[in-house]
Amino acid sequence: MNTLNDIKKSNPPVWSEAKWKSLEDSVISEIQNKKKVRLLPFSYSAAALAAAAAFIFAVIIFREPVKESVASAKSVTELKAGLRISSINADKYTSAIDAGTRFILSERGEIEFIEFSNKAVIIKLTSGSIDLEVSKRKEGQIFQVVTAGAVAEVVGTRFRVELLDDGDKISTRLSVSEGIVKFYPPGQIENELFVRAGESAIIRGGRIIPPLAKTVQNVTEKRSLAANSSIVLNSSRQLALMKMVIEQSSDIAAADTSALKSNSILVSTEYVVAKSRLESGDFTGALAIINRLLVTDSLSDVEKLNLLQDRAAIFRQTGDLSAYVVALEELSRLCCDSLSADNQLWEAILIRSRDLSDFTGSAASIKEYLARFPKGQWREEALLKYAEVRYALRQIDSAVASYKNFIGLYPKSASIDRALYHLAHIESHEIGDCNSAAGRFSRIATGIPGSSLAEDAAFWYADCIERTGDRKTARSAYDNYLKSYPDGRWAESAKKRMKR
Repeated sequence: MNTLNDIKKSNPPVWSEAKWKSLEDSVISEIQNKKKVRLLPFSYSAAALAAAAAFIFAVIIFREPVKESVASAKSVTELKAGLRISSINADKYTSAIDAGTRFILSERGEIEFIEFSNKAVIIKLTSGSIDLEVSKRKEGQIFQVVTAGAVAEVVGTRFRVELLDDGDKISTRLSVSEGIVKFYPPGQIENELFVRAGESAIIRGGRIIPPLAKTVQNVTEKRSLAANSSIVLNSSRQLALMKMVIEQSSDIAAADTSALKSNSILVSTEYVVAKSRLESGDFTGALAIINRLLVTDSLSDVEKLNLLQDRAAIFRQTGDLSAYVVALEELSRLCCDSLSADNQLWEAILIRSRDLSDFTGSAASIKEYLARFPKGQWREEALLKYAEVRYALRQIDSAVASYKNFIGLYPKSASIDRALYHLAHIESHEIGDCNSAAGRFSRIATGIPGSSLAEDAAFWYADCIERTGDRKTARSAYDNYLKSYPDGRWAESAKKRMKR
């Protein structure tokens, strides 16, 4: 082989990592080309492949370490706030953001690190798309990908954020491969949508379009991202990885099916028909069969779990949220995987409170969640949601106590401004404690940089001071508000109050 003959003369050469990679790809390519031209006798073909593999292995093992300059090492590893990376210069930077966290840019992808620290990583996507694998965040740590029209905030997952060409409106698509991702328009965290593994959602012009059905693309992207450490993947390598994943998935499916008993409902003709109807969109027909199978005597836990998952999927697809919530809660209690059970119950809580306004049911589910998952991945969010639900039920004392409990437990939470604001609002508007409320409003307005509630807090701080009778300080506070927000939503009210 020409490539191998060229290398032998160097015995072996000292090359960069990129050149060694190019060598390996060239050798493999030449082997494949030879195989396409003519079929060799088995013994000769096997010997050639074995010799090529042995030579590459020997060269890789015995080659001298590559001597890189200090400047080059820095350019490959340094990521920092203000850094812009595109597919053109991507090879100069590491794909590792921290241990267990990496990213891959599309061919037209471009990003900017707005913030890069131990406390927060905020990436702005300005074009194309970015795939990420994010490790579990610690308390108080933030990881966000933002576009002009959306914010994707994660706890620990694999996902893609993509800017879409959608006419005049800014559109951002989120596709989740593993875990759950918060997705919301900028400044509208109260409208957050939780997108689950295998689903995608779009925010267009500030409006959330609900999750789409699972796709094979998400599964293949998840595994190719974990298997490859480079930032930009060329098309041929992407195809090879996707082919490998599809083959692996088929093997796994076959293994799972073979493990089932021959008389299992999951391999019965009736169940196969139900799955076929589900996939074709005949949800009524699929649900009728699945409900009939669920009342079969002596169902195993595996059979029941699969049937319940199918039924939950039908309720979700048809928009029957009341039934979907019940199915999620039942799944959570039956599921043997604690992480899945955690996610299922938390999603049920969110739907009860946000979509169904079932605050009594939501409060009961939160109490169940906190009891079952003392170290659950949504525990912080659950405690805050419990306070909000208590207030929605007009249980004022319980809401105040719950907010104070959350603030004490999570003083560095990414949602601390939200907790402080809601508590201050209750104190000032419900129980008349403007002294306490003023301190909390002031903390949000001046002590939490970047808070989306800072403007409102600055105005209500002035309002609280005015209600305590200190008009001089109140005028000064209104004046400070107007200097900071001359065109703010409360500007006209502040001007009128200063004249009183």
